[in-house]
Amino acid sequence: MTEKTFEAGEVIFKEMSLGNTMYHVLSGSADIYASYGEEQQKKLTEVHEGDNFGEMAILEGWPRSATVIAGSEGIRVKEIDGNELGAFFEEDPMQVRDIMLKMGDRLTALTEDFDEATAVLRSLESNGAEEKKKKGRFSKFHLFSRKKDSYREALSKESAEKRRERTRELTDESVHELKLKKDEVIFRQGEGGTYIYYVITGSVGIYTDYATDKEKRLTVLTAGDFFGEIGMLQRVPRSTTAVALDEETRLDAIGEEDLEDMFKTSPSTVLLMMQHLSSRIRTLTSDYLDLCRRISEMTEEGEGDEE
Repeated sequence: MTEKTFEAGEVIFKEMSLGNTMYHVLSGSADIYASYGEEQQKKLTEVHEGDNFGEMAILEGWPRSATVIAGSEGIRVKEIDGNELGAFFEEDPMQVRDIMLKMGDRLTALTEDFDEATAVLRSLESNGAEEKKKKGRFSKFHLFSRKKDSYREALSKESAEKRRERTRELTDESVHELKLKKDEVIFRQGEGGTYIYYVITGSVGIYTDYATDKEKRLTVLTAGDFFGEIGMLQRVPRSTTAVALDEETRLDAIGEEDLEDMFKTSPSTVLLMMQHLSSRIRTLTSDYLDLCRRISEMTEEGEGDEE
């Protein structure tokens, strides 16, 4: 780990650049921008002492999703590469929880953006002519649809082989092991959530409107999968129902309060959990960019007619 200092206004890294390090702020501040230096530049947030940024690159080799600029008083940071991540968490286990909460915030915000784009696309498909008259409504989607192809490629869905390789790294230790029978409900849609679950053996079905005439199974999770992270990290009601599908389904239930101690006993599981969150964000971002591209293709001609 190396300490670095950046002067006011200095670029720490640029959007779309590749990187294999994250940063922990020791003093000062930095501003984080989307489309920095472009007409539609937008300041996303600020980071201050004790904050981290750039963690997505270190977890999965993402291209940088934003540009980071040192604040008005400059910034002093600790730069951490992938080989040093474990040592960083050992120094301060609280960082495990903080980074995961931040990733949960990002996943929640991205889900809201995805839902908005889905609704806009449906409106366009059902009432396109009228929707296209709403000038300026589609500028955000046009902006994201123009992200470089290399970014989309880097956000391609994770291969099954890559997930299996990560699963093999896990230890056999569990936090709160649950043994379930077939058709046993793990949690229900609308309930509060306090745990993220890891599938040890068996399989789990994720449903909306479970046990009603509108029931829909969204996916089936098997050994090595995590689920329930939004409920645990964001303390929001469950958006789905989870049900054991096999007679001997075993899960590990992990609470927010377990994260710090868990890194001491099973660091590979914590890192896998972070990579799972990163993969969820990466996949949802890829799907969101596809929606933006479709909206842009449907509205560029219409908005051009209005100019």
